[in-house]
Amino acid sequence: MARASEVLFVDPSVSDLQAILGSVRPEVQAIVLNGRRPAARQIAAALAGHAGLDAVHVIAHGGSGRVGFTAGEWSSTTLQEEAEDLAAIGRALAKDGELRLWSCETASGDTGEAFIE
Repeated sequence: MARASEVLFVDPSVSDLQAILGSVRPEVQAIVLNGRRPAARQIAAALAGHAGLDAVHVIAHGGSGRVGFTAGEWSSTTLQEEAEDLAAIGRALAKDGELRLWSCETASGDTGEAFIE
């Protein structure tokens, strides 16, 4: 089997988890996050052996300026605390690879726009 060109991480609290996992394209490796451990740490650890990924997808709940996980959140105030793990995630991506956040309302409003910048 060819190595995945994209990796999808899904928070266990999202609706229709099984439907999401059942519709993942073959070139995408899907991983359900552990709801008891910080998401960035889990994602960085899972990507430790990867390089040159086209995309890393994250499906979780959201709100203006935040991505909510069962075990915490990413927001403007927490990103600095997660910097080392987020840098590791970035190293797994190709030069033009993307971190794609699939969470409702994250980019909405001034707070959301500032977060995604």
